[in-house]
Amino acid sequence: MADKNQSMHQAITDLQLRGRKCRQTPRNNPSDKNEICYCQKHNKDDDTESKLDINTHMDNDLITKLDYGLGTPKYIRCDIETPPRNLEKLLVHIWKIKPPTLLLAICGGAKYFKMSEGLEEKFCNKIINATRQSSAWLFTSGFNTGIVQMIGRALNKIRLTRFEENITAIAITKYGCITNDSKIIQKIEPILKGHSEPRKRGKHGLEPNHSHYILLDDGTRYQYQGMQDRAPVLMKTISYGQNSQTDSIPAITLLVEGGRDSILSVYCSLFYGIPVIIVKGSGRLADFLACWISILDNDQNHVAIGAEKNHDDRSKESSSTENYKRDQDKILLSDSDKAELDSMFKLFAEDIRKDLRQTLKHNSEEPWQWNDDKRLEKRVDSIWHHVLFCLQPAIRSNIFQFNLTGNDDLMDTLLRTIYHVRRKTIHSDFKHPSGNNEKLQEDQKKKYTDARKNLDQQMLRLALQWNCLEVAKDLIVRGSIENIDLADQATDILSTLSNNLPAFLHYLITLELALPRLIFNVDSNTQNINSKVYNETLMKHLYSFNGIVAIHKKNGCLLYDILRLHSNSGPKLKQLFTKHLNNILNELIGDIMEKLYPEDDNQNQNLNGTNVINIQGEELPAPKYSVRNYTFRDLFIWSLLMNYIDMAKMLLSHLNHRICAALIARKILMSYRSKYVKYSDKHLEYQQLMDYFEEYAIQCITLCQKNDPNKACKLVLRECEMFGNVTCLQIAIHAKAKHFISHPCCVQAISNVWYRSIDIDKTGYVWLVVDVLTCGLTTILTKTSEETEEEEQRQQSNTNQNSLLEPYGIPYSDLRDYRQVQPVSSRRSLTVNLANLVEFHQCPIVKFSYDCIHYLLIVLIFSYVLLFQFDPPTMQIPSIPWTEILLIILMSSMLISEIRLFFEHDTSTLIATMKHYHLYPVRTYGVTLSYLLFYAGLGLRFTKIEPSGNFFYARIVMAYSLQFWWLRALKYIGAIEFFGPPIVAIRKMLKDLIFFACLITIVMSGYGTASRSIAYYGNITFNADGIFHDIVYPVYYLLYIQLDDELTHLENARGTSWSIATHILLAFNMLLMAILLINLLIAMFNKRFDKIYDEAKIIWHYHQYQLVRDYFDRALLLPPISVIIDLYNLFGMFCHRMLNTRYFQRYYQRKRFKMITRDSVLRKSLDAFEGASTYEYAQAEAPIGTKKTSNVVESSNSVVSSQHICKEILNKSTKTIENQEKSLRTMFNEHSTIKSSLDVIEAKLTMITK
Repeated sequence: MADKNQSMHQAITDLQLRGRKCRQTPRNNPSDKNEICYCQKHNKDDDTESKLDINTHMDNDLITKLDYGLGTPKYIRCDIETPPRNLEKLLVHIWKIKPPTLLLAICGGAKYFKMSEGLEEKFCNKIINATRQSSAWLFTSGFNTGIVQMIGRALNKIRLTRFEENITAIAITKYGCITNDSKIIQKIEPILKGHSEPRKRGKHGLEPNHSHYILLDDGTRYQYQGMQDRAPVLMKTISYGQNSQTDSIPAITLLVEGGRDSILSVYCSLFYGIPVIIVKGSGRLADFLACWISILDNDQNHVAIGAEKNHDDRSKESSSTENYKRDQDKILLSDSDKAELDSMFKLFAEDIRKDLRQTLKHNSEEPWQWNDDKRLEKRVDSIWHHVLFCLQPAIRSNIFQFNLTGNDDLMDTLLRTIYHVRRKTIHSDFKHPSGNNEKLQEDQKKKYTDARKNLDQQMLRLALQWNCLEVAKDLIVRGSIENIDLADQATDILSTLSNNLPAFLHYLITLELALPRLIFNVDSNTQNINSKVYNETLMKHLYSFNGIVAIHKKNGCLLYDILRLHSNSGPKLKQLFTKHLNNILNELIGDIMEKLYPEDDNQNQNLNGTNVINIQGEELPAPKYSVRNYTFRDLFIWSLLMNYIDMAKMLLSHLNHRICAALIARKILMSYRSKYVKYSDKHLEYQQLMDYFEEYAIQCITLCQKNDPNKACKLVLRECEMFGNVTCLQIAIHAKAKHFISHPCCVQAISNVWYRSIDIDKTGYVWLVVDVLTCGLTTILTKTSEETEEEEQRQQSNTNQNSLLEPYGIPYSDLRDYRQVQPVSSRRSLTVNLANLVEFHQCPIVKFSYDCIHYLLIVLIFSYVLLFQFDPPTMQIPSIPWTEILLIILMSSMLISEIRLFFEHDTSTLIATMKHYHLYPVRTYGVTLSYLLFYAGLGLRFTKIEPSGNFFYARIVMAYSLQFWWLRALKYIGAIEFFGPPIVAIRKMLKDLIFFACLITIVMSGYGTASRSIAYYGNITFNADGIFHDIVYPVYYLLYIQLDDELTHLENARGTSWSIATHILLAFNMLLMAILLINLLIAMFNKRFDKIYDEAKIIWHYHQYQLVRDYFDRALLLPPISVIIDLYNLFGMFCHRMLNTRYFQRYYQRKRFKMITRDSVLRKSLDAFEGASTYEYAQAEAPIGTKKTSNVVESSNSVVSSQHICKEILNKSTKTIENQEKSLRTMFNEHSTIKSSLDVIEAKLTMITK
């Protein structure tokens, strides 16, 4: 650090910077009472052209180390005549400030400046954001007053909230106009510490939040004259630097309010070719110029008076001279220029003077001077021709306006200003090619084209940094993607993703932006993308660790938190690859989704989410979707992981699989919230986002159902190859999207699968029961030869449709169109009838009915065996009865069926299947215990561990197993819509019951131990039987108000101290248990039932999907015959999974609860249907509007919300008035009753008296 400072000291010394001091009354001697030099006095004559003779009373020596500081902030005090080129070297090469992309100067109000909320929010914050986003340099006067003070507050806010961001804010100010209490002044002149200086005219405090300070000194005090052109000259020097004119850095001056000094700053900026933006509506000079520019805009004279035709080159040449001496006369207007200006504005002179007087009226520091006409007229005269110079047509074309009170955006205005000025400069430079040489003309034309191209690239970069979409549309892109060079500006376009600019990216996409070329660097017709391409493009550009960290600092990144947790639990990843991304998605979404990205370099992704290896020369199947569609999918997932929700909404509008994508978004957010923000204040925010994406999916399926209910049902059941071969219902179940699953379309789809080929509306449940009891034989008689030709054609169409689907998936057909039975008159009646019989047994409701019969046989035979035939084997009867053998067969066949369902679950791993079953602990553990207890009791049945004649261990275990088996009846009853929702409500009440059991256990334990220690001391045996018999059981039955034994024992010792003490304990605990806790339980049950009653049916539909899913895979035949099919499937699954044998696929194919399309035409038609049905809604939800539109929408939403609030307040007030009116009426009636009663009493008393 010391070496660095030493090198900086040497560099500053090499610049030969000088300072200036007055010989007579130096500032560093505040106690000097000698006569003060006139250069240290107030300039009462306000003569801006007065000069000081440096040689007579000023010292001009080299600066010392006290004149500059290298810490934070950096500062320097130097001569006001310091060459701008030296100051540029100081800023760029010594202070090492990052080179700017924009130079922005703020000038304006410093005296009696009125600040409004709109100005600070709409202007200051926008200025700071523009500076921060584009690495611009901000120049101000540095005084802690007016607009600079507001800018300083905004800088301080950024400094405190964004520690990692550094904004370059440079204060160029007059050293002699700074008060002594400024810390920098006290560092430069330590003798001033402790010497307070009274506030005087011409003295201001130094704004403390700038990053750099350039303190220019001419030896004077209290006098600001001569500073107005310092910032424009320095900006012009930095703007051109060593570059050509076409590559110069844009420079702009902004005018906010302002007075006399501000007009000089505006004049100097325009003189040096720096455009000026006036903030209309900020007051005084800004409004004056805006008003007169609008009046004079009809003037067509575009010849600049007083401005040099080549002032850019002149400024550039003079500022680069090392022996630069300030010549203020060069910016002064000549007498001829003044005369021409007077002649030009002759018609408007009086009106302009009048408005200018009003503008400068409050320019004086002292209010008593505001009405001094002589002084005011002198001020007007001093700047009169500067004002006319600014208002002439050729100059005012460089003046632009930003309406503070309108809907204008400051960044749009800045960008339009830069573009127009730069384009005008380029046009003027290449307008007249020199000479008649064709080669020179071609070179000139090429330079012009290159200059325009560089300008468009620079402006597009700024437009992306500032999110100025409308400006980019109008000026840069101009309706064609060909106006953007994707090869040179790929990084800039990718910034639309990293900077979260969904509207910008949407606009480029609508112009046919080649996203595959941009993201993967491949053509759109590419079929396979291997992991190497993914890792070198998508993973490198969008999933880099530096990019993830940068996004997390700005917005909070989901992926950052996930990686941070993984790095804490294991080795930190040095680079993110596709295999890591697959693991993260597997963690967030679940094992139901196959891997989306290839992991092995020798494998290719067939653009359908699976890795395909070319074996034995076999050709890879053609991709099902284009690489463009997969690009949208990858960007959609990336935007969710980066927490760019608006970007995800926009990308949804370009996906056809919007329903599945929205549900995946809900699942990702739900998993992230449950693991990473469970105890964070963002818990509610993520819950709202989850609800939003669920509602998004609901609205999309509603629109699809409105257009075609049949296709809409297919959409929720079909396999979505785009997202790892999942279905919408699969994702909805795992994302707990209960409202989506209870949507009529999803309910209808599940119902169609449940009944399959059975038209329950026509056959009815009675005939269905008959069909089930006859094992489907009666289905042959359900159709006659009277079937119409129209029905035959419909059957044929359904047959063709089912041929388009894979047989191991859902052979879905709409309930209204499908007819399961062919006419009896058909020539192949026997074959058709057998096919119809098989089709009948494949219906999930038929399998469910068989399972109900199976279950009913088990519990009835089990109950009969335990009640009448559960005896131990003896020598006379060594075997067990046939009923028990039948029970074991039935129980084992059901167990084998359960095992098969467990191993054939949708999840890809055994651990994932166990996690899924763990989500339903009551059902899972209840079923497990019922089997374990049964087979444990069966084992005890044949084990002689008790004396002859005692068989209670096995009987007890079997009895508990029977209890669980009877409770399993709730599963079958819950499948009925009438009983299902109340059972769901009961299941939810178990949580309250557990809470109540904990409370009652605490109370009963306290009373049991306390009362027994008083009344039964010495009579209790310390073993399990004694504790339960003497303490637990009697106290538990107190809950049911059984007090006989307790009171009898206490009454036998009536009057004793222990009896009285126990009576008190009993009374207190009965009050607590029987009154308080029991009523508390009732109240909790009532509240819980009222809360979930409306949602019970929704939750029932949620569980109904799992029921249909389970019975979809069941064996066809009636148990226990179905055990043969179950064993065959288990063997095939073992060979296919465990042995990884591919040849078993022709004999065994696991069924999947999804509609798998075999034909591409059907798949494309469903994709097109979903995309077309939901397009308008997706476009409306996507944040792709302009800023103005969004403001209008926000305002309209606020109006609507305020109307709702007003209505709620009105309704509440009305109800309150009605309640008060009822109370008054009740009081009036009571008063009338009391009055009548008093009258009766008074009459009776009168009669008694008489």
